[in-house]
Amino acid sequence: MGFTGLTIKLGETSIPSTISYLCDTFVYIGSSYGDSQLGEVTCSGACKDGSLRIARNIFGMHEHTSAELKGIKGINVVSSFSY
Repeated sequence: MGFTGLTIKLGETSIPSTISYLCDTFVYIGSSYGDSQLGEVTCSGACKDGSLRIARNIFGMHEHTSAELKGIKGINVVSSFSY
């Protein structure tokens, strides 16, 4: 029997709400549905078959503590950018 294929298991992420480029091959994957993650990506394939893949997850964000607050109706995020 000859060589029939090669399988490489790539990393998995939570469903992303945002993907932000950080530097080199690193991206921040923010998720509203699961843990946010810092990942390293690779470009695979070519032309119409090209894709970006998560090569590995550097670390996940883990909840250290939580507190239940009654009466909260929403959370607003304020960002500041300086160029």
